[in-house]
Amino acid sequence: MQTSGTPSDRSTPPKPPETITNQREVRSLTTGDQERGPFPPYSGGTRAGVDALLDACDADLDAPAPDEAWYAEMRLIALRDAAMIDVLYSTGLRQAELARLALDDYDPARRSLRVRGKSDKERLVLVTRSAAARVEAWLAERGRDTGGLVAPFTPRSQRIRRRVGGRIDHHTGQTVSHVITERSERAKTARLTARDFRRTFISELLIAGVDLSTVQALAGCASLLRGPSSNEEIFNEVASDLAVIPS
Repeated sequence: MQTSGTPSDRSTPPKPPETITNQREVRSLTTGDQERGPFPPYSGGTRAGVDALLDACDADLDAPAPDEAWYAEMRLIALRDAAMIDVLYSTGLRQAELARLALDDYDPARRSLRVRGKSDKERLVLVTRSAAARVEAWLAERGRDTGGLVAPFTPRSQRIRRRVGGRIDHHTGQTVSHVITERSERAKTARLTARDFRRTFISELLIAGVDLSTVQALAGCASLLRGPSSNEEIFNEVASDLAVIPS
């Protein structure tokens, strides 16, 4: 089932601090203006897996249900999960970064997300038209109340969980991981993680020839330093595989 409501195209936004350094070079890759490049050998089959996860979400939108309330719950969960999966794949966000996103961080006119990464550093990332359409379909059900962009649900009634005062709650990085795991199981595909999406995002940009500083900015990587405790392990691993870091 195809979602609708894709935001209209927009001109390139001004570059904020800690954001991409070569907007024109990566715009077609990050906004869906063109198809992404050839399936990269470094992605571990992630693209095919993501398609399977999204297909499973869409199947729930059309699946028969024993009653209207049951269908409403299935639909709500499927719309949210599809938005989470497509955003993770199209932006390479860490699962904790996705969990921290608030409604106010999403700019539908620019198809962008304001992301708070490590040490609370902010960066701007763009989402593909597909991901933006998924987000809009989810927000049509979620509403525009303040709080978490991709909200968790209450355990029994599967209602959007709110804090005291009515503000919509946020996921945690762990619950984001649980959503991906559950969808992988239902899609009967290899288990995927946010790390797989992030690795694919970085590898596709590097394969396309995007310069290192731009990829670092998009991925929120602080440095190219290696080491077992480095949080840039994925970036370094992919970049090394592609022979773009001098030995």
